[in-house]
Amino acid sequence: MYIFGSEHRPVPLKHHVVGKRSHHKGNEFLFDKSLNYQLWPMIKRYSSNKPTLVFCSTRKGCEAAAKAIIQDMQSEQYPHGFVGSEQQKMMLKRTSTRLRDKGLKEVLDYGIGLHTAGLNSIERQTVERLFFEGHLRVICATSTLAQGVNLPACRSSAEPIAT
Repeated sequence: MYIFGSEHRPVPLKHHVVGKRSHHKGNEFLFDKSLNYQLWPMIKRYSSNKPTLVFCSTRKGCEAAAKAIIQDMQSEQYPHGFVGSEQQKMMLKRTSTRLRDKGLKEVLDYGIGLHTAGLNSIERQTVERLFFEGHLRVICATSTLAQGVNLPACRSSAEPIAT
């Protein structure tokens, strides 16, 4: 077993634990889905406008989380998500045309990436590079990204795991 602390990271990682009570009477699917709509408020509150990793248990969960963040941002008058300039928008659009994964293409234009086993290695490397260079502010990832040891994230958010 290997244990990686903050001393092995390019930037320190801050941890925040936020508990949410389920109001879905044992329906874990609905509870999990409702948590997606807590992500944007948590990113606003804790990210300090810095890169954020959102860990999800499945590929579909990653896509749903990214789309919920985009939907919440658009409802608050952030129509372009985390894209701040026309240059960044064009670069992400060009990058998107070279990718095959439909889910990744849909969220990339908003400055959000996906990192799952469903992506090919070039797509995963592209997401990592864009995040490292500051073009993506959020990555929704499964365990393929581990704990972000090699990426400069300042925040990490994990969805609940049923025990």
